[in-house]
Amino acid sequence: MTLIAQPTGRSLRDGVFAGVKRTISYTAKNSAGTVVDLTGASIAWKIARRFGEGDILSKSVGSGIAVDNAASGTFTVTLTADDTNELWGNYVFECIVTDSGGSQHMVARGDIEVKADIK
Repeated sequence: MTLIAQPTGRSLRDGVFAGVKRTISYTAKNSAGTVVDLTGASIAWKIARRFGEGDILSKSVGSGIAVDNAASGTFTVTLTADDTNELWGNYVFECIVTDSGGSQHMVARGDIEVKADIK
């Protein structure tokens, strides 16, 4: 089964401002577009300079990720001001859901720009 997570609200393509809290809400769906129940799943969301490199920021359920409604497949990733305070520039991110059966699914992946603010 293929899973995808579609962000709701503002896109990460709009960028994130360094030192400013940002939440990203997702709905997990399968390839047919049906909502996926996240009961018993774990979720990891990571930022790195480039794909294939180690992460410089990571989030997991209970540590920056909240499952809003498991049956509805919704979850929220929170980037705190401290998370991005010293980050600016172009990065990549990915989100992996490990379902209750232990299968891993890359549900979101892409580019993210952290914009410096005027000091």
